[in-house]
Amino acid sequence: MTIYFSIASLVISIISITIAIISFRRTKIFQDYEYMPRLQLLDEKVVGGTPSGKNSPALTYNAKVENRGLKPIKIDSLNMDYGDKTDQRKRVSRHIEGEIFVSPGQCHPVSVIVTWDDVDEMKKRFNINDCHFTLKTLYHSPDGEVKISLRPLIGFTGPSSIVSHVPKGNCLT
Repeated sequence: MTIYFSIASLVISIISITIAIISFRRTKIFQDYEYMPRLQLLDEKVVGGTPSGKNSPALTYNAKVENRGLKPIKIDSLNMDYGDKTDQRKRVSRHIEGEIFVSPGQCHPVSVIVTWDDVDEMKKRFNINDCHFTLKTLYHSPDGEVKISLRPLIGFTGPSSIVSHVPKGNCLT
């Protein structure tokens, strides 16, 4: 008779351990979702110059990066990459901001100007005619992993045509 009680208690223990493991995994998924980074761009202004107007900048970019998540976010760097649209080895990375921490609800201004001289130098260096601008953000997820967010902005193909990359929404992450 005691063997039946032992088997019954073993089965109940295994069932309760299984339920605990399933509950932990489900809670972990919801917790990861709650604490995931939510970087938003506010008041984004992208102004592209014309290649014929050498006195005006090729790109003027202004925005505010806001943390809409529940936890502070560590941003390693904000860069404006410009160059070839697909080949990342043929891009120049202009450093905008270094390591910053953005608290929940906090905004951080971002501003950069790229001149036509910079664009011409890049074109000569990589022997290309196109120039596409991308905002690159390196940030840390809650588990410490470094993530990269790329946001295409505007591009110039050939000597005089402008290509607009219309980003969907204002979300970086």
